[in-house]
Amino acid sequence: ALRKVGRYAGGMMGITFLSVMLMQVDKLVLSRLLSLEDYGVYALATVVAGALFTLVAPITQSWFPRLNQLQVEGDKVALAQNFHLGAQMVSVVMGSGAVFMIVFAEPVLRLWLNDPDLARQAAPLLRLLALGNLLNGLMWIPYHTQLAHGWTSLTISLNIAAVALVVPAILSVTPHYGAQGAAMIWAGLNAFYIIVGAQLMFRRILPAEKWRWYAKDVALPLLAAINAALLVAWLRPVSENAAAEAGLLLASGFLVLVASALASGQVRRKILSLAAGLT
Repeated sequence: ALRKVGRYAGGMMGITFLSVMLMQVDKLVLSRLLSLEDYGVYALATVVAGALFTLVAPITQSWFPRLNQLQVEGDKVALAQNFHLGAQMVSVVMGSGAVFMIVFAEPVLRLWLNDPDLARQAAPLLRLLALGNLLNGLMWIPYHTQLAHGWTSLTISLNIAAVALVVPAILSVTPHYGAQGAAMIWAGLNAFYIIVGAQLMFRRILPAEKWRWYAKDVALPLLAAINAALLVAWLRPVSENAAAEAGLLLASGFLVLVASALASGQVRRKILSLAAGLT
C-alpha cells in the first residue's frame, strides 16, 4: 500500500517544501538587504496581500475531492465543467478582492493603520504583491487538477526553476529598486506560472479547455472587476470620517464583486439557480 502511494506522497512533500521556500525566501534575503524600516513596510504589505489566500483556499479545498472523484470515474465532461466553475469562482472571489486591493490600496491602508505616511509607503508594494498573489491563486484550480491526475512532477520542476531564479534576481534587483524590485519579481514569477506552467499543463490535461480557461475563466471576470473598480474609484467621494470611508470602501468592494460575478457565465448561472431554489 505504501509503495502505491509513495511516489505521489514524495511529490507532495517536495511541492510543499519548495512552496514554503518560495513564499519565505524573499523575506530571508530582504532582511539582509533592506533597512529595518523598509523591511518592516515590506513585511506589512506582505501580510495584507496574504489575506487574498484566505479567499481562494476554501474554494480549492472544496473542489479538489470532486475533481479527484471525476478523474477516477473517467468523466471528462463533468471534470471540465467543474474545472471551469472552480476557476471562475477563484477569479470572481479572489480576483475581485485582489483588484479592489490594488485600486484602493492606499485608502484601505490609511483607514486600517491610521497613518497616512505609512499607507503611502506601503501602497505601491501592496499593489505589486497583491498582483503576484492573484496570479498565484489563479493557478490553484489547475494545480489541484494536476494533483487529481496524480501528476506532481510538473509543479516540482517549475518550483525548482523558480527557487533557482528568485534568489539571484532579488540580489541583483533590490540594490537598484529596493523592496519594490522584490515585489516585481514575485509578480513576474507568478506570471511565468500563468504563461508557461498553464501551457505545459494543458498539453497533457484538458487540452481542449485551454483557451476557454484563459478567456472566460480568467480574463472576463478580471476585466469586469477592473472596469468596475476604476469606475467606482473615479466616482467615489473621499470622506474624512473613518466610518463613512469604511462604508464607501465596503460598497465599492461589493460592486466590484457583483460586476465580476455577472461577467462569469457559470458563476452567474449558479447564483441564479440558487436564488431560484430559495424562492
